[in-house]
Amino acid sequence: MLIAAMFAADAGTRFLPIDALCFQAWECMTRYQAPGSIFEANRQFTSTRTHGNLSNMGNLPALRQYRPQVFTTDANGFRNPRGSERRPQDGIVVGDSFVAG
Repeated sequence: MLIAAMFAADAGTRFLPIDALCFQAWECMTRYQAPGSIFEANRQFTSTRTHGNLSNMGNLPALRQYRPQVFTTDANGFRNPRGSERRPQDGIVVGDSFVAG
């Protein structure tokens, strides 16, 4: 019964919005990513209370420094403002960590 209840809870929560539970944009934006992209396409995440990972890893909530964050993705699932696919590209970046930033 416990396994069936956990399966039902997991299946049910997959369709609910999770933006209120995210501390940073990448947590919400990687949920429904398309093949070949890093983030979900054509989406914007806005929060006034995002903070870094070090205070979480050290379990030190008093050291959190909250900052606002606006995270917008383009039609290809990369972090760019909307309409940026019409601009000419300046270069090619190899590696996920540089593209995500």
